[in-house]
Amino acid sequence: MPIRHTIDARAGRIRVTRSGAISLHDENDAYRARLADPLYRSGLDVLVDSREVDPPDDARTVRHVADHVARHATALRCRRVALVVGSEVMYGMARMYQILSEEWYPDTAVFRELEAAEAWLDGN
Repeated sequence: MPIRHTIDARAGRIRVTRSGAISLHDENDAYRARLADPLYRSGLDVLVDSREVDPPDDARTVRHVADHVARHATALRCRRVALVVGSEVMYGMARMYQILSEEWYPDTAVFRELEAAEAWLDGN
């Protein structure tokens, strides 16, 4: 599965790990799985580790994910979202997502290093 998540309820954080080629179907399945997780609750911080993702062929996937977030923002209701990427192409795609989703998630930031993202979420 190219998208997996774990929830640390005590820390109030979801960690999403994305790898390989990710389809729109994978994105939809991942959101459904997250909402169905018994540990899920609104108001969690999200750490998205996309360092091992194959860049999408075009911006359609990024737009789809942002549109999906817009449609489900009430159910998802995350707090801060830290996106970690491993390439310049993915950095650009993540910034596009950040811009497209800022109405629903204004506290979204893009990072190149996991430690920096974790520190930001920890308030450091």
